[in-house]
Amino acid sequence: MKDQWHRSNVNLESLSRSVEEFFTENHFRIETEKTNDVYKIAATGLHFKLTVRILGDPDDFTVEFIPDEKATGFISPKMVIAYIASLFGTGKLFLDEVEYQKELADLEDKFWNYVDRQIDTLRNSA
Repeated sequence: MKDQWHRSNVNLESLSRSVEEFFTENHFRIETEKTNDVYKIAATGLHFKLTVRILGDPDDFTVEFIPDEKATGFISPKMVIAYIASLFGTGKLFLDEVEYQKELADLEDKFWNYVDRQIDTLRNSA
């Protein structure tokens, strides 16, 4: 998912540091890279690996939350296989995948709420 902000005048380096703090506080290992107008934060946790990209300029920027390929879409290929396997009595795989998707959705909601608060705090900081 991604979101875009206009006319906010946000210091993107400060926003990037705030995103790093979010993941550190949530027990993720982070690696940050900046190239031109793009901040890329790779976060690796116990159950998830994802990337956040902040791109643009202080008055017109986008934040992207990009889960690894395992997490894309609610119905993943692994989930279909797990569902079929559950028909033969191995439903635990299906339940594990559903729980994974729920935890990822919860993390993403928490992330966007945090980012919105940080942008409000950093408004007119650039």
